[in-house]
Amino acid sequence: MFLALDLLITLAVSSAVSADDARAQDCSIHLKENENLVTLQGAVDPQIWTAGTYTLLVETRQNGNVSLSQQAGAFEGGTHQTQEILVLSTTTIYLSRGSQLNARLKINDGKQRSSCSLSYRK
Repeated sequence: MFLALDLLITLAVSSAVSADDARAQDCSIHLKENENLVTLQGAVDPQIWTAGTYTLLVETRQNGNVSLSQQAGAFEGGTHQTQEILVLSTTTIYLSRGSQLNARLKINDGKQRSSCSLSYRK
């Protein structure tokens, strides 16, 4: 059975917003599920975040095991960007039924900081 689920869940500065409000936020974590594979994308609004650094932290819990991963780097989008989001990081994870995933995207441009987080249970 092919199951494709595309969710946009954005939590910014500890306040939840609906998918309809996601474009108004300055960062987001996109989740796409295809059977047991889950793909996460950490993204920012390139009109707000023209350059800076990011860290995407992912914790998964399944079958009594805990896995932690981190991706980090620098980005430069520029105000001339015409796209609505700038994807900073992408990762794909295998999740079995009953698994828990927690992700947090931190962004910093030297003047301001922000973060988004996502929790997902399969």
